[in-house]
Amino acid sequence: MLLVYTDSITNRKKYIFNVLFFNVLGVEYKLTEDRSDFDAFQGPKFAYGRFAQEEVAPLLPAYGLLDETGVRQQPEKVVEWNGCGLLFPVGANSFSPCDIFSLSFYLITRYEEYADNDRDEHGRYKLKNSTAYKCGFYRKPLVQILAYDFAEKLKTFFPEFEYKKPETKIVYTCDVDIAYKYKGKGVWRWAAGCLRSLLHGDLADTANFLKSAFGSELHDPFDVYGNTRLFSEKYGIPVIHFIPTGPYGRFDKNISPSTNLFKKLIDELSLFSEIGLHPSYNSFGAQDKLNREKKYLEAVLPQRVSKSRQHYLLFSFPDTPRQLLAAGLTDDYTLGWAEDVGFRCSIAVPYPFYDLGKEAETELTLHPLIVMDVALSRVSRDEKKNEAAFMEVAMAARHFGGEFVILNHNTRPQLFPLIEKYFALE
Repeated sequence: MLLVYTDSITNRKKYIFNVLFFNVLGVEYKLTEDRSDFDAFQGPKFAYGRFAQEEVAPLLPAYGLLDETGVRQQPEKVVEWNGCGLLFPVGANSFSPCDIFSLSFYLITRYEEYADNDRDEHGRYKLKNSTAYKCGFYRKPLVQILAYDFAEKLKTFFPEFEYKKPETKIVYTCDVDIAYKYKGKGVWRWAAGCLRSLLHGDLADTANFLKSAFGSELHDPFDVYGNTRLFSEKYGIPVIHFIPTGPYGRFDKNISPSTNLFKKLIDELSLFSEIGLHPSYNSFGAQDKLNREKKYLEAVLPQRVSKSRQHYLLFSFPDTPRQLLAAGLTDDYTLGWAEDVGFRCSIAVPYPFYDLGKEAETELTLHPLIVMDVALSRVSRDEKKNEAAFMEVAMAARHFGGEFVILNHNTRPQLFPLIEKYFALE
């Protein structure tokens, strides 16, 4: 066991020590405010706080963020370390490059997103505004990197100290925004699609719309579900399909959830995949709509739904996680970048959401999203550069451990070849 001495035990300290030591390092630990217990303890230990170096050792000086409450503008002073800029420097007496507990708390709680009102057209937090982007580590699980560096330095004081990296696991997820291109559209949507294809001179596409109207057999390019099943069975990776059940709208264009075709698809997917909720665009910030959509999906399955991912990655702190919890959802897979691949939370290990407004850990587990197909296509028009970006974050997740969560829409399943290359490297 590891013993940690601190001058005050706060909710923030308990939370971040749990995440770093339990979730990331797999280490049992105990926090204490009792100096005599700390001095008498003979095993691995360190002090965290504002003490003099000669007073207690080994010491990691505290910046102070974990003794605060609420959210305020934090100083942007950084210390350079391994090509990255790190917030919360604590001076030369520390055996870590900064206050890694304050920095890790700041990054995984998404502290900076609470007060930043510069959003994109959908109300999403921008990558370019993030500390990870400005300081050069948005494609690195920095929280884990710092935790492992800290653990290795602690071993120089206590050679018997042991830790282990979490196992790496690929999680393949699919947002079924539009289940089929031709089938299940209804008269008006079918007519609009058919006319659009005709006006664009795409006679093959027009013919497919006509075939679908008369029930003829045809290949639907969005129907890749069988391929997904074979792919998951080949590599033994878990699959989650996130299903929307909201009404049709400008940004919600799935087939009607009331059709037999929709219900048949759910039955087929549930044979090999977990089913999660994909809340509609219009449910963002609307608790009643979120509750209704979840209830409908549970009735179709029929079973309890606990997982979700926000449509368009719409996520606002602290409102969105509070609404997910109020709806009875326990696991969210939204937190990735819409503009690029990388580690929005600077970690690849699932962890509990900490509500900064209530200063409390919650029952909602956040599963960071590392790669989304749409975001990868925005990296570059050069396929080789996109492949390099994919492999960069894939290798980082493999080396440091955790969940490598991938989002590949059924409407654009271009990530299959890249995942094949990833497994070929083993």
